[in-house]
Amino acid sequence: MSSQISSPDLSFPNPERAGEIEQLTPLVRRVLAANPSFMTGPGTNTYVVGTDPVLILDPGPDREDHLEAVTRAVDGREVKAIMLTHDHGDHSLGCDMFRAHFEVPIYSKRDTAGKRPADRPFPNGAVMVVGGARLRGVHTPGHAAEHLCFLLEEEHALFTGDHVMAGSTVVIAPPNGNMADYLGSLRRLIKMDLSHLYPGHGGVLPDPSCEMEGIIAHREARESSVLSALQAGDTKIADIVARVYADVQEFLHPVARYTVLAHLQKLEEEGRVRSVPDPDTAAEPPRVVQVGNTELPLREPPEMKASFSFI
Repeated sequence: MSSQISSPDLSFPNPERAGEIEQLTPLVRRVLAANPSFMTGPGTNTYVVGTDPVLILDPGPDREDHLEAVTRAVDGREVKAIMLTHDHGDHSLGCDMFRAHFEVPIYSKRDTAGKRPADRPFPNGAVMVVGGARLRGVHTPGHAAEHLCFLLEEEHALFTGDHVMAGSTVVIAPPNGNMADYLGSLRRLIKMDLSHLYPGHGGVLPDPSCEMEGIIAHREARESSVLSALQAGDTKIADIVARVYADVQEFLHPVARYTVLAHLQKLEEEGRVRSVPDPDTAAEPPRVVQVGNTELPLREPPEMKASFSFI
């Protein structure tokens, strides 16, 4: 193994150092966007990968200061492409600004069907070659149907976007999010025997298998808790969340509803539970989810009003 594989900089991004350039390995620079929150942790990581030319991975939020910081990280080198893990706003709202500034195409798993269309599709297994680096697309549906991770072949390390975050689990929000797909993607990644992970939020993760096995165990424990809540007579998602997430601050419960729905849909697909939509609310327009004073880019689907029970 080369030095760039065995000794990545494991420092955790500090929100107070947003905009600073961190050289993690000879092939990877990280720039932290100034968008910290309870959903993004210290902020969104944008990576500059390669020697010359380079590529930019996840433009992040629509912020001039972030574009300026990433431009400093590029440091006059040629930019060959902009890669996008998925089109959630904290990773992709800067696409138009970055595209215009660097005058290069944006690649993602989903092109014209996306909320912020990319210029060119990047299918599973496709490879982008830049200075000293080959980046291979790895389709990892779960957090989002179109989610791509990117394998840096020289380091056998993975840029995980929101599939794996440091310090937190990710929200699985149906219909674009799917719990069975998410767990399946994690199990496939474990088999890749990766050296380390570069997450979209938080610091470098040096033990990928342990990290992902821990996430799977956590999700399986939550699923067991959901089943226990049904056994106890809770049939509405809000009531299940109140029981299962009693250890989580209540202002986060609106977000937890999505993950519980994802668990229930997985269980329904497996034939273990069934749902009965409430006819009085099924036709209601979806509402934007409010968490504290923050309005999230999630809309409450009619399934939230369904009752769930064992088959």
